[in-house]
Amino acid sequence: MIEIADITAVSDLKILSLIFSACTPLNERISCLSCSEKSPSGPIMIQIGSSEKFVLSIFLLSEFKSVKIKFIELEFKKLFNVSDESNSILIYASTDPLEAMQLNGDIIVIDEGKILQTGTAKDVFENPATAKVAEITNDPAMNINKCLIQDNSLIMNDSVQIQIPDELKSVPNGKYLVGIRATDIYLDDQGFAFDVEISEISGSETFLHLRNNNLKCVATIEEVKTYNTNEVVKINFDKSKIYLFEESGDLRHSPYQQ
Repeated sequence: MIEIADITAVSDLKILSLIFSACTPLNERISCLSCSEKSPSGPIMIQIGSSEKFVLSIFLLSEFKSVKIKFIELEFKKLFNVSDESNSILIYASTDPLEAMQLNGDIIVIDEGKILQTGTAKDVFENPATAKVAEITNDPAMNINKCLIQDNSLIMNDSVQIQIPDELKSVPNGKYLVGIRATDIYLDDQGFAFDVEISEISGSETFLHLRNNNLKCVATIEEVKTYNTNEVVKINFDKSKIYLFEESGDLRHSPYQQ
């Protein structure tokens, strides 16, 4: 029996079932999953198969939005000793993409009870399988907007049109979804004019929520600066970091693809 600590909601049980189905070895599935009715947030006991050596500990720390990696390391050391490490599997669940990437292990991306993608942190970050995965695994969420590729131009709306990079010139004309991270949008006096809807200061950065007609995006500015609502700023996009998804949401192009 394995104790799972820090379960924050009964709904997490459904997520656990999916995680176990994806992660447990062949022929080893959950044989017992129970939770105290009087204390639904209390410890949950799980039995996986019959292997005494198979140890699994899970932490669901979704309530802690700013958990530091150092804190996580200290907690892990309390639980595992040298003899445990060789036959233990540890799953850490978080709603913070940065935490997941900093741990740099294998990742399972789950949304509304569905597993969307599995892989290493690096591969999931660089090559999200769908637009939804791209949104979930970035903070702020990756900017995803409808676009049209036509005659070597990527058209987001009537006033925001860019020349596509060389690696996208083989993509047929048509409708797609374009993705770009907030960190790959930058201020540029010669760029496209956007209105500021919201300005947020976070540490040493400023998040700008921008609009150009029906086109919305979030940009991360590497400085602390106050912007007024409806103030006009000019921005541009790092074309070498553009993602392209089919209208269905499936990945068509990643800047990290070989």
